[in-house]
Amino acid sequence: MLQSNKVRAFTLIELLVVIAIIAILAAILFPVFAKVREKARQISCLSNEKQIGLAITQYVEDYDEKFPAINTWTGGPSSNWAGEIYPYIKSTEVFICPDNPGGVQGTLMGYSSFPQLDGAPGIPISYAYSYQIANSYDSTQTDASPVTFNGADTLGFVNEPASKILVTESWGEYGMGYPDWITSGGAPSGGGFGDGVSTRLFASHTGLTNYLFVDGHAKALRPLQTASLTPSPFNMWGNFGDNTAAEGNGCGTPGSSNVAGTNVNCDYPSPGLINALATVQANAE
Repeated sequence: MLQSNKVRAFTLIELLVVIAIIAILAAILFPVFAKVREKARQISCLSNEKQIGLAITQYVEDYDEKFPAINTWTGGPSSNWAGEIYPYIKSTEVFICPDNPGGVQGTLMGYSSFPQLDGAPGIPISYAYSYQIANSYDSTQTDASPVTFNGADTLGFVNEPASKILVTESWGEYGMGYPDWITSGGAPSGGGFGDGVSTRLFASHTGLTNYLFVDGHAKALRPLQTASLTPSPFNMWGNFGDNTAAEGNGCGTPGSSNVAGTNVNCDYPSPGLINALATVQANAE
């Protein structure tokens, strides 16, 4: 009996079924791969903040437990906080988040018209440093030389270093908090600064923001995990524009200068801060 040499080919239906299965698998797996890549970028950014924290710790140890000021200007060379700690890092990449490489206005150079202190390059940075710590209303903490913008707090001034934010991610400002991030009931406030939290806080790591705390640890949190009124009030940011003195230690405006309200020890979250954080979280989800 003769054996047939006829080769059986795939039918059109079979090919379509295979293509459909591949398409379904791709639709399932591609979002997973995207989330894995984003998680890797978020971890890389968190590592950046951890290195920044180590550099700030070294700076604090070298300068009598005093934090870097938000800006330093000697009348010639200038620097902001990132430029101050650059000698401890010696890398520009540490200041750039993979997800936000050019979305900020601040650079390692405090003023573009002046040369940079310590030879730090003028590059974009993706992180904002706390005004509540960088600008102290305590005049006894103001540097005489070089000239700094209202000085900075000391490590001993911060009551809860493990729960107060020192550095966060930002779209467009190298300092966070008062006055540039001032809030008033969640609506734009005086001075033209407006609700800076919801417009400047970066929360695009699948809804998370990386935070560096005063004690040096770094953690990814959703915006509303940093301040709440329930079940008990807590505030990782410090005093904001619509806090009042009746809300406890460090809250409210103790003086009339533009940095008088900068106090990291305020533990009661202002309504404006919570509203702004809720806006950030809603936009990120």
